[in-house]
Amino acid sequence: SSDYIRRFEKVPEDYIPSKSDLQAFDYIRTNVSDTDLIVFIKPRVLTLFTNKRVTPHSWLSSAEDNKRQFDQMNAKYVLLAEGIVDTTLNGYLYRTEHPVDSMQIAKGYMLYKLK
Repeated sequence: SSDYIRRFEKVPEDYIPSKSDLQAFDYIRTNVSDTDLIVFIKPRVLTLFTNKRVTPHSWLSSAEDNKRQFDQMNAKYVLLAEGIVDTTLNGYLYRTEHPVDSMQIAKGYMLYKLK
């Protein structure tokens, strides 16, 4: 919906990362290569705090369409954050692509390394 899009268009000026956010960002900064692509629902936030390559997904497209796009882009990771309900990314992970590795990188953050 348009409300959903407006909420995630840009980082709010008063945004202050939590301790868990900072732990997740630090893990990504130190453990993910600068050339690897991460799929995340809030790409601008992740790029701002990690300086890594990030792409959003198309929540209007099917999990299969997203898989084709991510495969073409050679995406290496999917980051999921607790409290952000995202059925498209869940469908991508659990129906079309099986992570080869996953780990909780901070409270509320799961990082999935893709095949």
